[in-house]
Amino acid sequence: MIFHALILATLNTFSTLFAEFVKMVHCQTFYLHCDTTCSTISVMSKQNKKMIKMEQNPRNWRIEDLKSVADAHGVEWVHDGGSHVVFRDKQGAHLTVPASRPIKPIYVKHFVALIKRGI
Repeated sequence: MIFHALILATLNTFSTLFAEFVKMVHCQTFYLHCDTTCSTISVMSKQNKKMIKMEQNPRNWRIEDLKSVADAHGVEWVHDGGSHVVFRDKQGAHLTVPASRPIKPIYVKHFVALIKRGI
């Protein structure tokens, strides 16, 4: 019974702190992410969540999805109306992705690796 009350108090405090955090940042949607042992709980943006989904399932993504994730992580991209988009991270590494739909899984995997190198 005491343990149950302690958990409820902790969750209530966490909820209050999280609500205050969301008010401070109010410009984006955030999600809670708990690692497998729940020893770490982090707050992630919509684009981080999208990148995790890309990593877990690299099929059926559009070039607009890659562009939005790249923008959120400070990766520059160039699409001059041609058939390819070039993504370039801050270290100068680049990845050329065909803009056809859907993007092949191998390009999505390379894109996620490019983003992770820059984080």
